[in-house]
Amino acid sequence: MQAHGGGTPVLTNEEIGPYWISVWVQPYPPRPDNFHLTVALSEPGAISEQFKEAGPPVLDATVEVKLRLVAEPEETVSALATHDNAENKFLYEVDVFTLHTGDWEAAIAVTGLDGGSGTIRFPIEVVSASPLPLPWLIMGATIIFFIAAWWLIRRQPQAEEISR
Repeated sequence: MQAHGGGTPVLTNEEIGPYWISVWVQPYPPRPDNFHLTVALSEPGAISEQFKEAGPPVLDATVEVKLRLVAEPEETVSALATHDNAENKFLYEVDVFTLHTGDWEAAIAVTGLDGGSGTIRFPIEVVSASPLPLPWLIMGATIIFFIAAWWLIRRQPQAEEISR
């Protein structure tokens, strides 16, 4: 899978040691065979009543992602998020492949070259993939609609037949 950034935010400017972290998951909810995390790491920024504004990005950290299946704690997955395949080099990205659906605990540990470090944990549910992707479902429903409309139009008596 190619790194791509973006997704659904699961953390936004949360404290992790001396840094702030934001995390996006794609797709959301994640699937066992297709689970991409995008991480933004920054210095703390401004805080207002409405939101937190991230400071300058932290680009030289080690970002390790660990997942633990809640029902079976020995089932773990870990990977490093890097800039290597990221389109936006301000972001750390990683593809994670889990074998099981269910409730997982994600832990992201960061270590900066400046000696700063921290870990943040959050729950995430991995769901089974739908048997058909959404575009196929939409196309199938559209075809059924047009067949049903054609059938209903053909069943209506023609105006000439009614006047006889």
